Amino acid sequence: MLREHRLPDDGEITLQCFPRVLGYVFNPVSFWFCRNRGGELIAVLAEVRNTFGGHHNYLLHNPDGTPAA
Repeated sequence: MLREHRLPDDGEITLQCFPRVLGYVFNPVSFWFCRNRGGELIAVLAEVRNTFGGHHNYLLHNPDGTPAA
């Protein structure tokens, strides 16, 4: 997805999501933090899921590809 938006894909990507609670998994949104080789945040991917099995991805980034401020 980063390549589709002409963003660098050579850095670390970390995932933040909801933990299991009492053995149940409820994960309506997961956030993928995408960094460039220099460690600067360049994009956040929000992966949203609903109870009917559908999902949508939202890529948040600066249109010019510069790191987030």
